[in-house]
Amino acid sequence: MAEIDPKVLERGDGQEGRPVLVSVQGKVYDVSKSALWSGGEHMHSHHAGRDLSLALQAAPHGADVLERFEAVGEVAAPTDAAPTVLPRPTGLVATILTHRPHPVSVHFPIALGVVAAAFLAASLVLDRRILELAALLDLAVAVLFVPPAILAGLLSWRFNYGGIWTPTFFRKAVLSSLLLCLSVAALVIRLGVIGVHGTTIGPWWWGYVALVLVHVPVVMGLGYLGGRIAFPR
Repeated sequence: MAEIDPKVLERGDGQEGRPVLVSVQGKVYDVSKSALWSGGEHMHSHHAGRDLSLALQAAPHGADVLERFEAVGEVAAPTDAAPTVLPRPTGLVATILTHRPHPVSVHFPIALGVVAAAFLAASLVLDRRILELAALLDLAVAVLFVPPAILAGLLSWRFNYGGIWTPTFFRKAVLSSLLLCLSVAALVIRLGVIGVHGTTIGPWWWGYVALVLVHVPVVMGLGYLGGRIAFPR
């Protein structure tokens, strides 16, 4: 089998009519005929012209899918090549990940954020104080779950997905940080500035309302990105 220069592999990025080449465990495949690699990009997360050995271990399919395509050669790994085996968690981290903490914990801030916005919107329409207080309680509980959900997500990303910084994971990290900031800011305004029994008028109040309502598109975005990671097809 022909030896492929690493620079030749890099040029196989699928752009401007160039072939779509990927490398797995040193073997180079031409996947130009695959509709899932159109333009040299796969599932908006992986790019052609690279070694995907590590990424493949976190994929919902095995290396057997590449057997459908032509193996055009082998590429020698450079001496400073990154490891091609997913890191294994040990000790407490391994025990924590065994119980799937991220899928469990992430549902609380997502669901409670939406419910808080719904209760608050209902309180504005129906003018019921009890609904607004229910929204406040939901928001407070949601805030408690955001940090552990983020931590569990980072552990899962590091050990289950090899710590590969794909666009999907990047967007998820940004939205998670935004959700935490929104929740904390809303609570600070509601409890620290307005007060539990404060007035429900004025700019601070409407700022609080806006922060709570913005939770809806943010958590919907997080749910969508989480779905793309769990069900990429």
